[in-house]
Amino acid sequence: MKALELDPKYAKAWKNLGSAFMIKGDLKKGLKALTIAAKLDPNDFDTWMDMGRTKYNAKDFRGAVESFKKVIEIRPGLGKAWHWLGLTLQETGNRTEASKALNEAIKIYKQSGDYESAAEVESKIATIGAESAVGVNLRSQGKLRRSGS
Repeated sequence: MKALELDPKYAKAWKNLGSAFMIKGDLKKGLKALTIAAKLDPNDFDTWMDMGRTKYNAKDFRGAVESFKKVIEIRPGLGKAWHWLGLTLQETGNRTEASKALNEAIKIYKQSGDYESAAEVESKIATIGAESAVGVNLRSQGKLRRSGS
């Protein structure tokens, strides 16, 4: 807050304030501060990452997808952006695109030597596949209806 008193156009201070609000669970204030930070410095991928995570936590999955895509536009080789994009697309029900994003995260993680994160994403893909298989099996048995049916 002191940094913003000294310079209200200091994007990093707005970003840090937004991140602090996000961590404390005040998503509305977090988004407000992060939005100001993004306007002041639209190419700061960290701001967009935090905005995406805040929107994800607020269950604004479409908004989170837009934020993570902005991160990828700025830093296409950032594995955690692809990882979060995949998780968020999964929440929207777009399993095909979620799988593509998660596979891209795995590729990037492995290229950078981060095998632990790659393994974490691989286990998420396995979970998504298992959930899909259960849904298909239940639908074929007439126990689960497709939306709109």
